[in-house]
Amino acid sequence: MEIKDYIVSIDATGCQLEIAEQIIRQKGDYLLVLKVNQGNLHEEVKVFSQQLKNIHLKNLGYDFQEDIDAGHGRIEVRRACILDF
Repeated sequence: MEIKDYIVSIDATGCQLEIAEQIIRQKGDYLLVLKVNQGNLHEEVKVFSQQLKNIHLKNLGYDFQEDIDAGHGRIEVRRACILDF
């Protein structure tokens, strides 16, 4: 079986520009985690996702997943939205 498509999911190490560039250069898809402490970018993505909810998404392929975990004295909420433009 020949694999033609790759999706790379990586932790904070993958946020380094050189690593991201190499994944893209080698034609891989890149999944990046965005945390609340990443200031303006996090807010911009929040605004963008709210705008998506407010428009008609009939012709736009998308999927959404939310997971909530509790442990180690904290609650973690992970949300993922995948868009197919």
